[in-house]
Amino acid sequence: MAINDNELDKMIEKSRKKVVDIKDKRKVRGSLSKGCWWIDNGEGKKPSFSYQLMAEYILQEHHIARYPNEDGELYIYDKNEGLYIKDKTYRRTKAIAYTLDHVSEKDVNDVKSYILSISDVKREVNTEYVIAKNGLIHYKTKAFKEFTPNVFAISKLPTNYNPDAHDEFIYQTIKTIACGHEPTIKNIHEMFAQVVYPELLIDKIFYLMGISADNGKSTLIHMIRATFDTGGQISAVSPQRLANNSFAGSSIYGKMANIVDDLPNIEIEDAGHIKTCVTGGNLEVEEKGKGSQNVRMQTPFIIASNHYPKFKESGEQINKRLHIIPFLHSFAGKGRLSASESSKNIYSESAKEYVLKLAVDMLFEMLNRSGSCLTENDHSDRSLEMFKENNNPLSEYLENKDLNYFLTTPWTYIYTDYKAWCKSNYVWNPIDKSDFKVLIQNQFGIEWKASVKYKNSVVRAGFKKRK
Repeated sequence: MAINDNELDKMIEKSRKKVVDIKDKRKVRGSLSKGCWWIDNGEGKKPSFSYQLMAEYILQEHHIARYPNEDGELYIYDKNEGLYIKDKTYRRTKAIAYTLDHVSEKDVNDVKSYILSISDVKREVNTEYVIAKNGLIHYKTKAFKEFTPNVFAISKLPTNYNPDAHDEFIYQTIKTIACGHEPTIKNIHEMFAQVVYPELLIDKIFYLMGISADNGKSTLIHMIRATFDTGGQISAVSPQRLANNSFAGSSIYGKMANIVDDLPNIEIEDAGHIKTCVTGGNLEVEEKGKGSQNVRMQTPFIIASNHYPKFKESGEQINKRLHIIPFLHSFAGKGRLSASESSKNIYSESAKEYVLKLAVDMLFEMLNRSGSCLTENDHSDRSLEMFKENNNPLSEYLENKDLNYFLTTPWTYIYTDYKAWCKSNYVWNPIDKSDFKVLIQNQFGIEWKASVKYKNSVVRAGFKKRK
């Protein structure tokens, strides 16, 4: 039956009044009562359901947000866990609606969609507190407080915070691994602290270098995993994979740490991505089945190995991104604990609480330091010098060359001399011209120019001091 104009006007007006009523009720979110989603249509008429008002009531009674943007996943605060839990399939959101009233699946889906469209958006996770198993620890003051929905946290440590914690096994193990060397002990504590802090304090790779067998570096990594990882919070992407795999960056992004135990003895062809990650730069990351996005990397790198890393690149740009901690002690022989005994000690509540206390105490100290957050370590300095020599393919050639030679000799003569040296020293794969230029520039802090004036006003390509 056709609807005349008068009837149509009445229907529009009635619909308009309902929308106004809903908006009026939204203005007082905080005082909505259960059942407010049923709208009275007059005596003798069945009330109609307002999915908007049920959604508003749910948002009033529960803490719900999308992260990290308007199109991000939905998170609901769980007061028992003290965390915002991802509601990837909207099961939790729908369950809330179903328990409130007898409503249809269509109505519940409408409620869910409305919540998605108007819920708060969180751009970043908490950056002020360590989220321990039993509460929140303020990074800069060490003040402890109970969980609260006002702190947007989506993960927590599997360890309780105890400011008076002590574990003799952990204390003695770290001391023994470091051979009692105080700067090394400090560096280990600083490594723990960097893992719990969401921003990079140290723009270097912690490179745990085993000098002897059974040196304890893997034990330290087990301490980190036991204390800080609830599962999936620590990645294990090698520099080689990061350089060659377009999806590797997404595996690292947002993690507490990227820990590589036993680095492959393979040359790292491109150090660009790892330098970007270590310095907190932006990286284009890509997930399978999804588009790429440009993100800021804040994940510290910890690498353990019994050999120096092999970078195709050499020079100060890579050298200054390494903090090599040599481990000289050997646990081999009499009195050594089995792997199961050691693991049992490391995963004890006492051990985990002590490692967390070490991290929190050191983080407090680091955040209140002036200057570098990393304690200077003479053992590390010596190891870095050895790495520089080991990683520079021109080290032998440069033994009898100084800065003055490269500033006073034209380029063609320099490279010809290098090729002749390679032949006489049985170096069958000389470095090509472009790489040779870069290595010399990095080694001496000079630059290559197409035109350089030499003695007698001769102009040739060559090197000159940087301005």
